[in-house]
Amino acid sequence: MWDAVVDGAASKAARELWSGVDTVGKGAAPAAGGGGFEMTPEELTALIGLWEDELEKISQDTMTIEGIIAGLVPPGTDPVSAGYVDTGIESLFALQTQNDSMRIYATEYVAKLKMAKQKTETKDADTADALNQAAGA
Repeated sequence: MWDAVVDGAASKAARELWSGVDTVGKGAAPAAGGGGFEMTPEELTALIGLWEDELEKISQDTMTIEGIIAGLVPPGTDPVSAGYVDTGIESLFALQTQNDSMRIYATEYVAKLKMAKQKTETKDADTADALNQAAGA
């Protein structure tokens, strides 16, 4: 639906960047009750890997943006040339701010996924211990 409305270069780049993220949970059993889902530690490990890969791409984008900013110089000394570069730099700073925001989000999300994985592993171990104790009693 959105492709017909927003189909510019930025939209295409965003779709390419995030294309694999929504496919991780396919095939998983639906959550019982309302509002929640569960993942195995293995599924969480795979998801963490995907997000760490995205974080690496975001970090590479940061270096690319910084390199472009550093190399952007006016082709001449006239005010129009200087204005052109100033406008370009302002635009690149906005891109850099957005990229920084994505990096922070991805970093925090990876940390949350790792915490969820640890909790899942602890819960699974506690459940296994309880079952072993019940079976032995």
